Parts: sequence; C-alpha cells; structure tokens
Amino acid sequence: MVIKTIPHAKKKVAPGSTVTISYLTESVIKESQKLFDEQEKQKHIKEQNRLEKSAKSKEKRAESFSTIHEKFSNTTKTISNKTKVISSKILKKDKITKN
Repeated sequence: MVIKTIPHAKKKVAPGSTVTISYLTESVIKESQKLFDEQEKQKHIKEQNRLEKSAKSKEKRAESFSTIHEKFSNTTKTISNKTKVISSKILKKDKITKN
C-alpha cells in the first residue's frame, strides 16, 4: 500500500528525475491489524469487567439498603410498641388518680 510519493501523485515528472515512493508491505499491514484487534479485545474485556463490578456494587447497595430499611422498620415497630405500652400505663395511672 503506497502511503506517500515525492512528487505527489498524478504530477508530471521529467524523464530521468527521481521519484520517491513510501509504502507498507502486506505483512506490516497484517501485523498492525493484529495488534489493533488485540487492543480492541483488551478494551472490551476491561469494559466487561467494569460493568460486572458496577453491577455487583449496585447489588450490594440494594442489599445494604434493604437491610437498613428492615432494621428501621423493626426499630419503628419496637418504638411503636413501647409507645403503646407507655400510653396504656399513663392511661391506667390517669384512671387510678381520677377514681
């Protein structure tokens, strides 16, 4: 594959003048393509790993939130029960003092 010529392509040159042609051989092109493909594969693997890590992190946060929510619900129920007990004791005392 020709990558550069001096003088530029499609220019007329005098007979006997020097023309420089720079080119890549097929083997160089294939090796470059192989390296490029390997780099793309590595990028894809890194992206997959990142996505998996992100999914695990989201799952862990969801579990943590669920645990916190459950503890909060249990605490709220306990407080509610204690409030009912205290309220009933206060009501009993009020009834006793009124009588």
